Amino acid sequence: MKPVQLLPGVLSVLLLAGCASDAGGLAGSRSSPADDLPAVVASMTACTTAKSPECSSRYYPVCGVYQSSGRQQRKTYDNACTACSSANVLGFTPGEC
Repeated sequence: MKPVQLLPGVLSVLLLAGCASDAGGLAGSRSSPADDLPAVVASMTACTTAKSPECSSRYYPVCGVYQSSGRQQRKTYDNACTACSSANVLGFTPGEC
């Protein structure tokens, strides 16, 4: 059998092996936002003040936890006011997500 004839079979196996691997392994140690969400929720500051239509433009990033389609997710907001003024945000932790 010629090496050229083996090429399509070898490529197919490599492509299938890539599909079966954990996607997180491709980028290294980067985790998805939901991986450590329980720890974030346990340490977050709850949004208790009324929603504000105007917030400062100062950049003090926070990681906001919000409700979407029945699931809690995370998103980085410019500051605590912006996070708590967004719909469905439950609370935040200092720093980016």
